[in-house]
Amino acid sequence: MSVRLTIFLFVVLIILCLLAVYLDKEGIYFGEKARSEFIDFLEPEDVQAIELERRGEIIKLSRRDGWWWLIEPISDAANEELVERLISALQTIRIFDRLVGKDVEGKVGEYGLDKASVIIRVWGVKKNWFIMFGKQGIGQGRVFVQVMGRKDILLVGDEVLQLAHLPLEAYRDQRLARITPEIVDEIRIVRKDEDIRLQRRGSDWDFLRPLRARADREQVNELLERFLGARVLKLGPAATNSDEWFSEVLLVSFSKDEPLSISIGEYQQTQLVKVWNKNRNLVGFVHEETLELLKVSVDQLRAKDLLGFLPDLVDRIKIRQNPSSWEFERTEKGWQLISDKQNKNDTLNTDLFNKLFEILNDNQTDKFFVPGSLKDKLGEKNCDLQIEFFSFTRENTPEEFAGLTRLRKLCYWKLNETEIYVTSDEDASPRLVNIAAWNRLVSFLSEIDLSLSRQ
Repeated sequence: MSVRLTIFLFVVLIILCLLAVYLDKEGIYFGEKARSEFIDFLEPEDVQAIELERRGEIIKLSRRDGWWWLIEPISDAANEELVERLISALQTIRIFDRLVGKDVEGKVGEYGLDKASVIIRVWGVKKNWFIMFGKQGIGQGRVFVQVMGRKDILLVGDEVLQLAHLPLEAYRDQRLARITPEIVDEIRIVRKDEDIRLQRRGSDWDFLRPLRARADREQVNELLERFLGARVLKLGPAATNSDEWFSEVLLVSFSKDEPLSISIGEYQQTQLVKVWNKNRNLVGFVHEETLELLKVSVDQLRAKDLLGFLPDLVDRIKIRQNPSSWEFERTEKGWQLISDKQNKNDTLNTDLFNKLFEILNDNQTDKFFVPGSLKDKLGEKNCDLQIEFFSFTRENTPEEFAGLTRLRKLCYWKLNETEIYVTSDEDASPRLVNIAAWNRLVSFLSEIDLSLSRQ
């Protein structure tokens, strides 16, 4: 054999050895050993409880009502994402080597399994499953383990061990609250000199305090979703009732016995706010941007449009502007004038009345007022413009009407060219009307008058 051939074979041997070491380190095998071998585990949906024992500390987790909860050493909502990661890691523990027979007899201590650093106990619907973690094995990220009921010792990856060593706080739910916006039926915001209450009505929100009025549905939903999605960035010390709390939020679900109560404390220089979830006895700090629900005013939350219903629901409209008075009913051809006083049977184009709905659904309000605050100004004066919207009460079929249901009554008072107010039967608080919106409304009324005079 020539020297060159010997050197060549020697180099090839070294390369193969290095390749074998690399493949072993990465867990890549060929032939019989190439078959992915994982430790037998429960189906994830069967897992009902998990216990982590870590040299002097035990963390117990339990699944209840579809959620994971911490049972020991504290009682609290658990970090759902982290628990699911742990279950997934337990299901995919890869075996890199297996020690059996004489390699195991009397040598449990050599692998650190007589004094395991971590023991994980899992309780399932059909069976239970325990695993002990011992010493680190040769190679990065390897550890010796033994599964309950098995004599062999396995060399596996340490992904589960890393999750098991995370601090207790990591296993606590980092969300400020564990409820979803759609189950909240009532919101109560208590500040030092103010008590705001909102109640869900179908898909809408109404004020209960400090006034009876409609709320801006989209804004309330957006602020509520942001509030409930707040993450606790860092945990604080336990709270007491003697601590300084400046406001409180109560979220009520009619399907649950206990409302969610969250108190808000001082603002930090780092734009973090101290919060206390009383239901969980969780004190922490969240970013102030997520707490906009607490800072908005009543006027900001009020509905800006005057209707609050779809135009398709309207079957009849009554308009009174002295000295004129009209009553229209929706037909297949358009809006038909049915007022006896006019003694006419005129029909106006649907597009004309669509303008009315557009005007009233736009923001008409420059300023809100407390009910009764303008009583001296308005006095007993009749409103200058009154618009009423009605819907037929349908019984068995769309053609069968049992009567009319009033959807909304709007009253406008014009005190001068710059002071125009409006109230509705569902919102008695006067609003200062935007002058541009008023001018559009006056233009609409002129179009009606002109259209009727031509017919």
